[in-house]
Amino acid sequence: MLPLRSRRGRGRPPWPRRPERLRRIGVQLQGSAFSERLTARDQLSTVGALCGIGNTRVEEMLTLVGLEGKAADQVEQLSGGQRPRLSIAVR
Repeated sequence: MLPLRSRRGRGRPPWPRRPERLRRIGVQLQGSAFSERLTARDQLSTVGALCGIGNTRVEEMLTLVGLEGKAADQVEQLSGGQRPRLSIAVR
């Protein structure tokens, strides 16, 4: 593995730190703190209610992350690739 300082992103070194580049970098871990028994829609609705976000936006977020067809599935039924997308929708 190469040292981090020698890696290049889009042909440019990551150092020195440039805020415009850092805003485009993110990490999404596979683990989550979701309730396994709630549906994907219920997870988003619960967080949305706490943040003042309505059901219309919840449905938009499910569509945005490609989970509209899984909205009624319990989190425990989602695949390892679908769970991180649900996490992204929550953010």
